[in-house]
Amino acid sequence: MHQPQVPDLRLLGAIGLLACGSEPPEHEPAAEHLEPAVWRMRGRLVDASSTATAPPFQGAEALLARCSRLPCAAELWRTEHGEAATVLVHGDTLTWNDQSWPAAWKRLGTELSWCLEGGPLDSPPAGDPGGFRLLAAVGPPGSDRDARWMLHFGGTNTCALSGELIVYAHRDQVDSRGLSSGGLPWHEGGRVNALEILKANAEARQ
Repeated sequence: MHQPQVPDLRLLGAIGLLACGSEPPEHEPAAEHLEPAVWRMRGRLVDASSTATAPPFQGAEALLARCSRLPCAAELWRTEHGEAATVLVHGDTLTWNDQSWPAAWKRLGTELSWCLEGGPLDSPPAGDPGGFRLLAAVGPPGSDRDARWMLHFGGTNTCALSGELIVYAHRDQVDSRGLSSGGLPWHEGGRVNALEILKANAEARQ
């Protein structure tokens, strides 16, 4: 897995000033009347530079051979009703079956991008041994514009993240209202707490 880029201390200081006056994200769209299906990762095979976090699966090697960028991961996802999909995560792109999805979100912001290190679709999220990723979608995920990745954190990660971060699968929108850092809600001190952790880590590397 690639090494995370060390944040610049001057940039962290500037972000700290902005964080004090930050506003919560816009409200998510009205919920669908239909109950979304929840997809869970059931298999994963990664390139040699990464660490496996789920069992390999049939066809994973052939899927991994299609990688255009590293690190790369081939994944198998299923619903509780037995629906299955193969997923290839490579760079800033994700391929769900044969559909191309984005795998990078500008609205994560600088602090969350640094906290997540390997990216929001890394497994487990932020390297948290208690973390995991789900996908919720109404109908086929590729046809549901509000399909969303649900990232869960257990607190054992670089920024002491816990709770849930929602990242929309087909558009640049995130919902951090269920996310905390050091026990503080993200928009009520958690973001500043994460920034202080990042600053301390950067200072320790100097």
